[in-house]
Amino acid sequence: MRDAEFVLEGSPEPGVSFSGLHADERLGSLVRFRTGGGQTIARFAGYVDSPLVAHEILEWRSREAILVVSYGQAYLCSVAGGALVAKELDVRPATSLALAPDGAVVIADFTCLHKFAPDGSREWISDRVSYDGIQALAIHGDRCALEGWDAPGRRFVPVEVDLTTGRATGSPHHSAR
Repeated sequence: MRDAEFVLEGSPEPGVSFSGLHADERLGSLVRFRTGGGQTIARFAGYVDSPLVAHEILEWRSREAILVVSYGQAYLCSVAGGALVAKELDVRPATSLALAPDGAVVIADFTCLHKFAPDGSREWISDRVSYDGIQALAIHGDRCALEGWDAPGRRFVPVEVDLTTGRATGSPHHSAR
């Protein structure tokens, strides 16, 4: 179980706490959003129970929103009119994530990267950067560095993705453009 406190704009005295839920075959996360007028408890469904997927919460867009990743399923959460608004992001499973300098978020699945604009809209899906596994995701300026699994070589290899276009260089997978 993890606990975190965040401040979301639009909520008086706001805060967020986060804990994992794995009981009665229900996989997901409970997130409590506290405000001056009370609290809302939201349950975010998970995708898969695996140590290979992300399970975390992070501040996004300078306190305007948080990104909840519940057992590999990503949600963008914000407050509008005093109510919690949650948008499911279409990445399954989310294995790691990083914030880009332009306010976007980059989320990895097992084979590709997905870039979402600050409003939650998808900007692109990258070339395939791995046969089945991405690790060491890091953003440096306008490039995203990572290690992609090279199945024939049985090792991870360095790959870079252009954050503007989603084009990959160094990908071990034959389908990369």
